Amino acid sequence: MPRKAKIGRDKNAFKIFNGGFDTYVTADDAYIFSDSHTTLSGDTVDNKGTAALAESSLNDVYIALVEQKDQAGEAWVIQSETLLVPQNS
Repeated sequence: MPRKAKIGRDKNAFKIFNGGFDTYVTADDAYIFSDSHTTLSGDTVDNKGTAALAESSLNDVYIALVEQKDQAGEAWVIQSETLLVPQNS
């Protein structure tokens, strides 16, 4: 794949992550990364970590991801492979 095409593809792929805190919303009208997602059953789900990056906070985020539930309240089987850290502005 030509270099410029690959860069364009990567930029488009990461738009959702870069804008997930203040641009793009999900079906519940909350930003992608939010501490106030609402499930179909009315439960609130938090997928937004705000602690400073450290071993303990990384472990907390990992546990929260493993324990995250779907719309029906069933546990998802999510295994994280990548950590995306937003750039400070």
